[in-house]
Amino acid sequence: MPNRAPTPGPWQETARQLLVCLLAVCLLTGFFTAVEIAARRAVVQELDPLNQIALIELKQAAARHAQDDALKSAFRQVDEQARSSFYRARAMQQRGAAILAGAVVMALVASHLLLRLSRRPPRPGQVPSEADPTGVLVRRGLLAAAITAGVFVLLLSRRAATTVGDDAKAPGKDVALAAAEPAFDADPTQWPAFRGTGGLGSTTGEAPTDWDGPSSRNILWKQKLPRPGFSSPIVWNDRIFITGADDQARELYGLDAKDGKLLWTAPTTDIVGSPAKLPEVGQDTGFAAATPVTDGRRVAAIFATGDLLVVDRDGRRLWASNLGVPSNPYGHASSLQLHRGRVLVQYDHFGKARLLGLDAVSGKLLWEQTREVRASWASPILVRDAQSVVAVLNAEPFAEAFDAETGAKLWSCKCMGGEVGPSPAYSNGLAFVTTDYVTLAAIRLSGPQAGTVAWEVGEELPDVASPLAVQGLLFVATSSGIISCYDAATGKLHWRQETDEGYYSSPVAAAGRIYLADRKGKTRIFQAAPVYTPVAECALGEAVVGTPAIAGGRLYLRGVDHLFCIGTK
Repeated sequence: MPNRAPTPGPWQETARQLLVCLLAVCLLTGFFTAVEIAARRAVVQELDPLNQIALIELKQAAARHAQDDALKSAFRQVDEQARSSFYRARAMQQRGAAILAGAVVMALVASHLLLRLSRRPPRPGQVPSEADPTGVLVRRGLLAAAITAGVFVLLLSRRAATTVGDDAKAPGKDVALAAAEPAFDADPTQWPAFRGTGGLGSTTGEAPTDWDGPSSRNILWKQKLPRPGFSSPIVWNDRIFITGADDQARELYGLDAKDGKLLWTAPTTDIVGSPAKLPEVGQDTGFAAATPVTDGRRVAAIFATGDLLVVDRDGRRLWASNLGVPSNPYGHASSLQLHRGRVLVQYDHFGKARLLGLDAVSGKLLWEQTREVRASWASPILVRDAQSVVAVLNAEPFAEAFDAETGAKLWSCKCMGGEVGPSPAYSNGLAFVTTDYVTLAAIRLSGPQAGTVAWEVGEELPDVASPLAVQGLLFVATSSGIISCYDAATGKLHWRQETDEGYYSSPVAAAGRIYLADRKGKTRIFQAAPVYTPVAECALGEAVVGTPAIAGGRLYLRGVDHLFCIGTK
């Protein structure tokens, strides 16, 4: 009989199968662990406290304000959270490395044993070969597979690191951002946005009551801006910020509040996505209808092209982006808000209406809320309640409220219609929304009935000027020249006054008085009282669309040709 090589016994076949399974498990474990380690490396780098800009800024702020115990406490809390997250992520990365090393060792041992079991003994009388062709082929195949897997893992790891580095959020990062950045009402003596702090239209400071533009009485200075616009001025300490635009350029300006000198111009050039063809805009809107916003560190401005520009107080560009050309029949007019390092953009148009929260430092999208509304020209207001800061928006058909930091929708009230231009107002737990020919509605801001209508009226309503709520009263002014005063809690009409000119400018309040500029530039000043009590009428000498800004005892008002500073000192 011919000599035959002995066949492997049952235990050898079982052992071989077990080793094959073990090798497969080790290779899979090693592969996925390598991917996880690469991804974890990017997370560890992001969580490193030395790389967290918000934490660094918070530390610097705590050092500048050594007596601010709350700020120091916030820094310690955020620093502790950041370090805990960093060490936890690094420990997970180290455990992953140990698992990977173990999987590699086990795979090598299993491969070696599998090769020994697969090697057939020589036939009787046959001299063993040092180079078994079968073993050589198996070893070469395993080597080729290992090299291929290594290259694949390397490529995948690089991709994972990039992805995680872009998208991962470090625990405590939002806390650090919120703690390090000023709130919208951090300094109530400033006028940081359209209609002042939170867009609510009032200040505790003083304001002049006597001026005359044609004779220059109490006109401290007037400055012609490089380009026209219907936006309003904002003020922070010694700086005024305002926009101007035409079909040639869209610009943000910084002026010296002392003498009106133009300090810098920030253009919207070289913004990726900015349209080559300008959108059509209405004559009463133009390209610079939206008022900029500031927190004293940065200034943000938006234009009818959808270009959003953010600069520092000296006009140096920090970032810029295009949000897409808004689709509406007149041009974008919704002004911005800024709270805790978040630029809030009400971007209601016929294409895709939404509320955006953008990182003021980098421009990164922090959150986005799609809104089932039509185009509007109203601006958001910010209100502080017991739990959070609430952004209230007015549009057709919904007035809505959102958490200003997280973007979470708090309530929605279907009460609006038509083309919504007036922004909301707020007083004592009620948000007020209105537009011409529809309604003036008071909506409960919070509590078990949040988002429900407390009262509403439907006569003599504004289509442009926003309402003003102050001292328990609600004031509205129409384009036909009618001023109405309501009880803010009940909607009862206290008085109605007809004047000879209409209003696009919104009323604002200072020192218990209401300031309301008509379209010809005459500002009516009257008491915030349930009986119409006029104080003065002051002519500017130019037509007015914008809303006054009041800060430092001065009133700043934009005419169609000049920006005016009004005061006695």
